[in-house]
Amino acid sequence: MGKDVLIRVCEVSKEVKWLQRRIDALREEIKRLEAGGTVRDMVKGGSGNDQIYHIEGMPLRDLERKKSLLRERIVKMSGKQVELEEAMTAAEAYILSIDDHRVRQILEYIYIDGMTQGQVGRVMNLDQSVISRTLTAYVRQNQQKDA
Repeated sequence: MGKDVLIRVCEVSKEVKWLQRRIDALREEIKRLEAGGTVRDMVKGGSGNDQIYHIEGMPLRDLERKKSLLRERIVKMSGKQVELEEAMTAAEAYILSIDDHRVRQILEYIYIDGMTQGQVGRVMNLDQSVISRTLTAYVRQNQQKDA
């Protein structure tokens, strides 16, 4: 259960961050389209296709499509945030069940607070290699228990 719960937190967290970037980019596109107002273009037509017509208008179809996509992504983001909260709750429960306080603290910093091993080392006043060795030893010990 333990490792799988922690992996799930990482996966869902990455999905949430990716979706948030996509939502932010889409909002910017919509804002740009709305601020840009009308667009102009030229088309050929008429008999013999020799007449040039100038057209001007708001790109409503594109704007509505982007707004619809934004709504869909926001709904999806809401579901992913619930999924992340559930995964974090399961990860916290797993981490709290660990006897070794140092491992517990390292895992909390990495999986709950989203820190890197280097950042954890600085906070705990330890070298990053100590953090890595502690985690490696913990994983090996748990693999032996599971086997």
